[in-house]
Amino acid sequence: MKTLLISLTILLGVSELAHAGGPGTLLRAARLRKKVAVSNPEAIRVIAGRKAADQTFTVGIDSLATHEIWMTKFQTMESAVTNSDQTLTISVRGKDYPIAVASGTSLQQLAELINAQKIGIIASVYDTGDGSSESARMTVTDLLSGKSNPEQTRGVNFNLGFSSTLTNLTTYDFGSKPLIEGLDSKINLNGLTKDPIYRDSNVIADLFDYVKITLKKESADPITVKIGQ
Repeated sequence: MKTLLISLTILLGVSELAHAGGPGTLLRAARLRKKVAVSNPEAIRVIAGRKAADQTFTVGIDSLATHEIWMTKFQTMESAVTNSDQTLTISVRGKDYPIAVASGTSLQQLAELINAQKIGIIASVYDTGDGSSESARMTVTDLLSGKSNPEQTRGVNFNLGFSSTLTNLTTYDFGSKPLIEGLDSKINLNGLTKDPIYRDSNVIADLFDYVKITLKKESADPITVKIGQ
């Protein structure tokens, strides 16, 4: 009986290990990849499948893709953003979403109302505790990274926009520009700085067949990548 229990324990252990993707799974995954060497692993990670071409190239990372964030100041988290039934319209990547806001709605409740719309943004409210007459903050963040407009000029064509008829939180209160602008990642290959490559993410899988590049931080110096050599 003891032998049977030991055998069952071993079998269950092996089964759980396989189900969790244990050493065997990791070994098989390693066999499906080619050897990759990068000169600055803190700035970039590269994974190459077995079918990837053997090659050497350099990558310059000018900027990373970012999520756009807007911020507005307000009295307190519990203060009413409007004293009558009004509308807050939020533009998300070119589409307008009018949100009905009832009289007496607090800043915290407004954030919850925005999040309930499920329109690709998330609102958060917090109190700085700085003792000022406007210690509360509400941030609105685009859940998608990158710049929605193909024109990559900074400072224009923002991903989000606000139009408010709220009596205590006006369009002006949201400001004319974001705290952090949503931008595409910008890289160049093999020193071709005048021919930059833009992507709306920091994970790039469409530059080379069977190669995934993850950008981790900007690098003024070109990073050398060697695949299968």
